[in-house]
Amino acid sequence: MRPGHALRIVYRARITGGELRVEEDGSTDGVAWHTPAEVAALDRVTLVDVALRWAGLLP
Repeated sequence: MRPGHALRIVYRARITGGELRVEEDGSTDGVAWHTPAEVAALDRVTLVDVALRWAGLLP
């Protein structure tokens, strides 16, 4: 296997209006808003917990 690397960008954002929707003919296959408590119960990648710590939502 060849060595590789990845670049991940984490955005801090706030909702200003509109409705959450799946991007037509794009890379999104599903969307949903979750509370921090709901996120804790999801199967997720480690980067999610890193972002939650940066946002002050995890110790």
